[in-house]
Amino acid sequence: MKCFLTIIVLCIGVITSYAQNIDSIVTAEKNYRTEDTVKLNMQLYLSQSYASKKPDSGLIYAAKAISLATALNNMDKLGDAYRFRAYCYYDKTDFLAAVTNMQQTINCYKKGNIIWKVAYAHLSIADDYRKLSLFPQAIDNILQSIAYFEKIKFKYGTAFAVENLGLIYMSTGEYDKALVQFIRTKQIDESTDDKNNQARIPADYLNIGDAYMHLKQNDSAIYYNKKSFDLMVAAGQYEYITSPLFNLAFINQDEGKNLQALAYFEKAKDITRQKGDIRGVAISIANTANLYINFNDKDLKALKLSNLQQYSNAIDLYLKAINLYQESSSFYNQILDHYSLSDLYLKIPDSLLSPLHLTEDSRKKFVLDNIEAGLKKAKELNLLDLQQEGYQRLSYVHEQQKDYYNALQDYTKFIDVRDSISNAETRKKITQREMQYEFDKKESQYLFQQQLDSSKLQQQQLLNKQQQQELQLANQQKDLQKLDILKTQAELSNEQLRRRENEKQLTIANQNQQLQQSKLSLQQSEIKAGKVQRDIFIASCIALLAIAFFIFRNFYNQKKANRKLIVLNKQVSDEKQKSDELLLNILPEETAAELKQNGYSEARKFDKVTVLFTDIVNFTGISEHLSPQELVAELNYCFKAFDEISTKNNLEKIKTIGDAYLAVCGLPVADDEHALNTVRAAIGIRNFMQEYKAMRQKENKLFFELRLGINSGVVVAGIVGIKKYAYDIWGDTVNMAARMEEYSEPGKINISQKTYDLVKDHFRCTHRGKIEAKHKGEIDMYFVEE
Repeated sequence: MKCFLTIIVLCIGVITSYAQNIDSIVTAEKNYRTEDTVKLNMQLYLSQSYASKKPDSGLIYAAKAISLATALNNMDKLGDAYRFRAYCYYDKTDFLAAVTNMQQTINCYKKGNIIWKVAYAHLSIADDYRKLSLFPQAIDNILQSIAYFEKIKFKYGTAFAVENLGLIYMSTGEYDKALVQFIRTKQIDESTDDKNNQARIPADYLNIGDAYMHLKQNDSAIYYNKKSFDLMVAAGQYEYITSPLFNLAFINQDEGKNLQALAYFEKAKDITRQKGDIRGVAISIANTANLYINFNDKDLKALKLSNLQQYSNAIDLYLKAINLYQESSSFYNQILDHYSLSDLYLKIPDSLLSPLHLTEDSRKKFVLDNIEAGLKKAKELNLLDLQQEGYQRLSYVHEQQKDYYNALQDYTKFIDVRDSISNAETRKKITQREMQYEFDKKESQYLFQQQLDSSKLQQQQLLNKQQQQELQLANQQKDLQKLDILKTQAELSNEQLRRRENEKQLTIANQNQQLQQSKLSLQQSEIKAGKVQRDIFIASCIALLAIAFFIFRNFYNQKKANRKLIVLNKQVSDEKQKSDELLLNILPEETAAELKQNGYSEARKFDKVTVLFTDIVNFTGISEHLSPQELVAELNYCFKAFDEISTKNNLEKIKTIGDAYLAVCGLPVADDEHALNTVRAAIGIRNFMQEYKAMRQKENKLFFELRLGINSGVVVAGIVGIKKYAYDIWGDTVNMAARMEEYSEPGKINISQKTYDLVKDHFRCTHRGKIEAKHKGEIDMYFVEE
C-alpha cells in the first residue's frame, strides 16, 4: 500500500513557504480561491500528510481534491486524490474501501495514460487483497502490474512485482511456482546496470535457494545460499546475512553432515553476537543443541567428545537458549526449547544418569518441569498449537510412568485443545468465504458511494432531512406516550362517572321504595302501626346497607385506578431518567440540555482551554504478546482510572482512539484554572501508571508505559454526526497537544510554551529547549517534574 507514498507534489514553490506545518497550509488553502491548480495541490498534500496520523481528516481533504480535480478534468490529480483516500482507508484498516478507491485510481490513471502509476496502483491493490486473505485476486493484480511495468520497460518495478508474486506462492506452499518467479526476478535484476536492481541480487539468490530447499533439491539450494552469503558480504548487506547460513546448516543436517551443519551454526552465532542480535544468538545455540543430540559416534570421535559430554553440552546449550529467548521476549521459541529439553532428558541413557548427577526420580521431575513450564507459557500467550503439544507430551510421560489417571486427564485436555484448533480452522474458512461474499456484495456499493462525493451539498441536505425525520419520529413517540397516558386517565374518569350515575339511580330507587312503603303504611289501620314501623325500620336498614356497599365499592375502585395511574407515571418518569442518564454519559450536561430543548446543538468556540493527549508506548508490539481478552482488560483498567482522575480534576473526557486518550479542561463550562487542573490530572495519571508498572513487573507480566502531552489555547467543540452522537474538539490547539505527546518520552509530561506560561508559578518544569516537531518547526517544550 505504501509503494509510492513519496510522489512529488506539484508547485513546490508555493507549498515550500507553508511546509513547516500542516495547519499553516490549511490556512493558505482557504486563501487561494481562484488559483484552482495550486489549491488542488495543497488539498492533495494535506490528504497525504494526514493519512497515517489522522485518516479522518485526510478523507475530508481527499474529498475536496476529488471534487476540484473532477471540475478541472485532471485525470492525474484525480487519480492521486483517490489514491490518497485509499491510503486513509488502509490506515483505518478498511481494506475493502481501500481496494474500491484504488480501483478508481487505476481508472483515472488509465484515462490519463500514466502507465507507471497504474502499475504501482495494482501492486497496492494486491497488498489489500493479501490483507483480506484473497490470494487469487492478489495474484491477478500483481500479474497486471508486471504487464504494465514491462510495457514501459521499467525493470526495477518489474523485478519488484515478480518477487512479490513469488513470495505469495511461497506463502501458499506452491514452491515450484515461487521458484520460477524468483529465477525470473534474478534475470531481470542482472540484465541491467541500474544500481537499484544490482542491490537486489543477493536477496534474489537467497529466495531461489529457499525455494530449492523447500523442494528438497539440496545441491541447487546449497549453491544459491552460498552465493547469496558471498554477495551480501561483498555488498555489506548484513541485515539478513544469517538467513543463508541457517539454510545451509539445515540442508547439511538433513543430509546427515552434522559437522558441516555445526560450522554454519557457529558462524551464524558469531555474526549475530557481533550485531548484538540476542534472538539470533539464541536461535543459533538452540539449533546447535539439537545438533548435539543427533551426533553419531563418528561425529563425537571427530570432535573428541564422549557421550557424557554430548548430553551435558546439549543440556547447557538448551538452558542458555531458553534464557536468551526470555531476555529477547521470543516466547514461542522458548516454549519449543522447553519441550526439546524434556525430550533430551528422556533420551539420556541410564548409564549416564549418575555421571550427570541425576537419578531416575530427578530425571522424571526435570522432564515434567520443562513440559509444564512450556505449557504454562503457551497458556499465557493463548498458543493453542503449543498447548496441544504440551498436553500430548504430558500424557505420554505419565503413561510411561504408569500414572494412568493423570495420563487420561492430560490426554482429555489434548483432545479438547485439538478440537478447539479444528473448530478455529473451520471458523476461519467460513469467515474467509463470508468475507469473499461480503466483499463481492459491498464492492459495488462502495463504487456507487464514490459518485456521491461530488455533491456534498446534496448529502448535507439529505442528512439534515434525516435528522429532522428522526426528531419528528422522537416527537411522535413522545406524543403517543402522552396520548396513552391521557387515554388511560380518560377511561378512569368515564368509569367514575358511570359509577356515580349508578349510585344516583340506586338512591332514587330506594327513595321511591321508601315512599311507596310509607303510603301503604298510612292506609293500614292503627292496630297494625307497630308492624308497619317494624317493616319501615327493616327496609331502612337494608337501604342504608346497600348505599354503604356501593359507596365502599366506588372508593375501592377509585383507589385501584389511582394506583394504576401512579405506576404508569412512574414508568414514564423512569424511562425519561434512563434516556437522560444515557445522553449525559455521551455528551456534556450543557450540550445534552441544548440538544433536548432545541433538537440540535451548535458548535462553539472556547478561548481558554487546555488539552491533554496520552498514548501508550509500543502498543502494537505489546499487543502481539497478549490475547484479545487480556489486551482489552488492561486497556479498560487503565482508561477507567484515567476517567476517575479526569473527573476529579474537572476535565471533560472527549474520546479514546485505540490506545490514545483525549481530555480537555475549560469546556463546556469555563474554568480559570484549566491549565492547572489539566497538569494535576496528568500528574495523577503518570503516578497511576508508575504504580501500575511496578505491580505488573512484580507479577512478571508485560506492562504499558505512557507519553503525555499538554497544550493550551482556543478550540471549537460540538457534536459530530446525527447517529451515535459524538462530542469532539478541533483546532490547532488540539494538533499542538498531539505533537506534545508525540515528542514526549515514556513516563514524562511534555507541555507547550502556552501551558508553561500558565502553570510555571505552580509546578517545577524543565526546559527542553527548541525541538524540531513535524510540520511545526522548532518549538519550545517543557517537562513537568513536580
